Amino acid sequence: MSEETSLKGKELGLWTLVALSMGSIYPLAFAVSNGAGAVVYAGFAAPVVPIFAALAILLVSVPALMFSRHVSFAGGYYGFAEKGFGPATGKYVALVNLFYYILMDVVSVVAVSYILSTALSELYGYTLPLAIYILVALISTFLMFLFTVLDIKISGMSVLVIVAVQIIIVLIFSLITIARTPYNSIQAFNIAKAPAGITGVMFASVTAGFLFFTGYGAPFYFAEETKTSERTVWRSIILSIVILTVVSVIVTYAEVAAVGLSNASSLSTDWNPAVVAFGEYVGSIGTLAFIIIALIGQMWAGIVGGMSGARLIYAMARDRFLFPKSFSRTHRKYHTPVYGALFELTVTALLTILSPIVLVRIYGYSQGIFYSLFLFGALTTFMWILQHLIADASSVPFFRKLHGKLTARVAAYTLIPTVAAAALFIYADITSYVGIGEPYLAGLYVIFALLIASLIYIIYMHMTHRLESMVSSKEEVIE
Repeated sequence: MSEETSLKGKELGLWTLVALSMGSIYPLAFAVSNGAGAVVYAGFAAPVVPIFAALAILLVSVPALMFSRHVSFAGGYYGFAEKGFGPATGKYVALVNLFYYILMDVVSVVAVSYILSTALSELYGYTLPLAIYILVALISTFLMFLFTVLDIKISGMSVLVIVAVQIIIVLIFSLITIARTPYNSIQAFNIAKAPAGITGVMFASVTAGFLFFTGYGAPFYFAEETKTSERTVWRSIILSIVILTVVSVIVTYAEVAAVGLSNASSLSTDWNPAVVAFGEYVGSIGTLAFIIIALIGQMWAGIVGGMSGARLIYAMARDRFLFPKSFSRTHRKYHTPVYGALFELTVTALLTILSPIVLVRIYGYSQGIFYSLFLFGALTTFMWILQHLIADASSVPFFRKLHGKLTARVAAYTLIPTVAAAALFIYADITSYVGIGEPYLAGLYVIFALLIASLIYIIYMHMTHRLESMVSSKEEVIE
């Protein structure tokens, strides 16, 4: 390491960014992790969850995609917010984004342990000791750190290969299951078939569907390292969302079609649905091979999340916000944000040790490890929605200033998507969270406390004139 304070430069191309986006989303999530939330809460109607989530994500992403054509910034969403509303709002989004990435990192590494534990239980009736469960997550945390500090071209190529293998394998296994099951039914796309109807689908979307797509914005954080980022970033994101929506619908349908509508109640205990679905049709050896690939894929999902979060911290330190200026130093050889990676390693490791221990002690092993993933998943989604909506809203003043007025065209890709997305997400949150029990409610109280404390901190920094901004001082031109 040295006094270098710049990232590597314009080296990443379209398909590397597509891979980073899909890798962060995790192509196999609806097979082995997020899929559990979908089938537990939406039952036989689980295939509706990725469809609804994808439509919502495409809608909410429009302003951010338009922003990426004008703003290339390693801080991602907070750079968008600063361009529209100024440093105070931008830095608030930075804090929300930081909380999001801490939660997402925990979700990503704990998911590796969750997949392994539930697979071993289903295939061999073996209960993974809690100490091993935590150790596996810690190993994943270290890999996240390692690939974050490696050369971006090496890390990016590894993600590209891992993502391609995941998609090929899961499609083969899903199509085999669909072809062989006697339970194929169009009713899998009927919301009324969910155990709690629309409420079940909404909660499945919050805990699993929206969570699945939250990582789509990874390319935003690599914009400063991307060739022709104003054209490449938004295209990579659309490609990744469309491809993974198709894959996820096929996978989720295969899972429910494997058991059929009459046996849909059994889905409530399928906490690793792909193992249940594929096991009967591809055999134990095939399922074991699938689980190994799923574990590797989930590790790389955490790696991409760590790479993105470290760049957020790098940008915050460069603005002298929350982190010391030294955190903007980069690796001497690879020009990667090593201090941000060290911070993520430390915080993620701490939460990864504590959260499973506490939750298992309160709820028992089986329910405790379920919550060790989905409690943090629900909170991750909540933070992501908030940061995204503020960034989206900031597109209205930014593009109005850029074009001189709020024309119908500008409103079509700023104001309208923001209002529609806000209505959609508020409806989903209210529908799913009203009357919700523990530990989700306690988690929400913690999140609210963090958000209020962040607001107080931002007000103090603003009043003492201590907010700096690299991105908001740059002038943009109309393309």
